[in-house]
Amino acid sequence: MENTRDLFRVDEKTEGAAGLIARAAKERFPDIVNSVFVGTDADIDGDKIYRIYVAFEERETTSKDRGLASFLTYLRKSLTEIDDDGFPVVSFISRGDLAKLDLEPA
Repeated sequence: MENTRDLFRVDEKTEGAAGLIARAAKERFPDIVNSVFVGTDADIDGDKIYRIYVAFEERETTSKDRGLASFLTYLRKSLTEIDDDGFPVVSFISRGDLAKLDLEPA
């Protein structure tokens, strides 16, 4: 795998989509989202995907999957509306594990 920081470097072409994704995650999960990291990649078929890491606050009541399905549906619809054919691949990561990655938030 390429350097993590390079994977999550957003260019002018994908900056709008990255911002949309970051705002959507923070709005959908306001009580747990700490940071959002968005990068572009390609799947095994060469199709564009967005690798999204949502860093969250660890709490006893944290439910990362609450609303996740509708969140993905919302992201796909929103990306389509801005003529972006990238598919969102979302991973949730604890703030504690965040320090192990060398990323800059979207």
